[in-house]
Amino acid sequence: MMKKIENISLFDFDGTIIKGDSVKLFYKLHFGICWILEYYLSFTFIKFLVTRNFNLIERKRRLKIRKIIESNSFKEKEFFELLKSNYFEDINELFNRNIKYKIVVVTGSYYELLQLWGKENDIPILATSCFSDDDILTFEKKVKKIKDVYPKAHLINAYGNSSSDFPMLEISKKRYFRKINGDIKEI
Repeated sequence: MMKKIENISLFDFDGTIIKGDSVKLFYKLHFGICWILEYYLSFTFIKFLVTRNFNLIERKRRLKIRKIIESNSFKEKEFFELLKSNYFEDINELFNRNIKYKIVVVTGSYYELLQLWGKENDIPILATSCFSDDDILTFEKKVKKIKDVYPKAHLINAYGNSSSDFPMLEISKKRYFRKINGDIKEI
């Protein structure tokens, strides 16, 4: 029997579904007042050091998150609620508008942080793993992952908010970009 070809709507997560960055929210929840130092210090290094140091900084960030998860101190339910409280106001409307398609989240954020969110919303998540040393899932790597997991799918809509989402947007029939002010524009 032939497998039915799926019609898919793709969504980036950080800055598209939620306001801001899920890793930043994770840091706020788990490091308390020290989150500013923990998060922004590594972020500043990423921005200002040469690109070859990005992997080193990213690896350190992954290790911190991995240690929290492995030590069973990940406040998963609280984090899930924190993500929901940071939704863009129109996200439920966007999901309802795409109800006839399979919604898939494709994000550079960490799968382990978003796993409960995906399960509770019955939405598959293609993401970077903090338990892998592979590169972060951005730019063309998103497209490769989509094509590997859904090789015969019809990509109907794609929603993103940054330049790292452009390759994903380009492979979809309709493309939507969330501006900094939260508005969505078809491009």
